[in-house]
Amino acid sequence: MTSIQPSLLLIAALWLDVVGSAPVALAQAIGSDRLAPLLNLPQPLLFQTGLVMLAYVATLSWLLRQTRMPLGLLRPIIVGNVAWSLVALALMLTLSPGLPGSLFLGVHLAPALFALLQQMGLAQSGVAQPALRAR
Repeated sequence: MTSIQPSLLLIAALWLDVVGSAPVALAQAIGSDRLAPLLNLPQPLLFQTGLVMLAYVATLSWLLRQTRMPLGLLRPIIVGNVAWSLVALALMLTLSPGLPGSLFLGVHLAPALFALLQQMGLAQSGVAQPALRAR
């Protein structure tokens, strides 16, 4: 698998993703029963997407501890962020949750910005040299 030496922009964009996603993930996973009636959004949707986001944040946290980052994991992260934002937009339009729910779903548009910054950072990153093997 191809690895890259991450640029500072890529590292910063991944940290921004963690810092932006973790509190929302926790709120959804822990408080979905309280949030659902306030936001006029389905409780299972909030809870399950909160769990997905927690797993995602854990993956990003692991990735940020690596000196070399696998390209095969970075590309799906970027595509996933764009997809997440598109799904949030679709939910805003199809569920018609009202102002509080729409504002909350609007928070889920931020991953589109994360994806843009991550793609820019990926473009600035260099291909990592393969590790030396002991003979």
